[in-house]
Amino acid sequence: MAGLDKDWAARLCQPPTDLALVGTLKWFRDDISAFIGRGNERESIKQILLPDDPQAATWSTRLYAASSLEDRLPAADVRAVVLDGASATAYLSAIDAPVVIVVLDRTIVDESASNSVMNYRNTNGEPLSVEQDVRWAPPPGIEALGFEVPR
Repeated sequence: MAGLDKDWAARLCQPPTDLALVGTLKWFRDDISAFIGRGNERESIKQILLPDDPQAATWSTRLYAASSLEDRLPAADVRAVVLDGASATAYLSAIDAPVVIVVLDRTIVDESASNSVMNYRNTNGEPLSVEQDVRWAPPPGIEALGFEVPR
């Protein structure tokens, strides 16, 4: 479904490690255990993302806790970072990745995180359409702001 089967053996031997997710690790681990699919085909999100895990034989996606982002920023070779939640945006300006996607819960009244993300995107980045370029439409109440940051 994701088109990963074409080069699956090579992907398992040397998967790309250029995606990072920043947020609450417990929630990530719960979320990636879910299945997605089309028709009768189902695949675990964990099998697609191959998250970094001490028990994994191979991994592809790095997971970072927003609470300790100050001590451990995403590596410089990461090409895309997804910041999940307002707490993940605290060190947005310190993240060195060409593509940044911020996912925010808009049902929360506090708009300070979305305002700071918009200011950063407008001054340092080029807007990216998450729906068109990433092909993901967030559910109602969730806003996804994407942008490219020149290096």
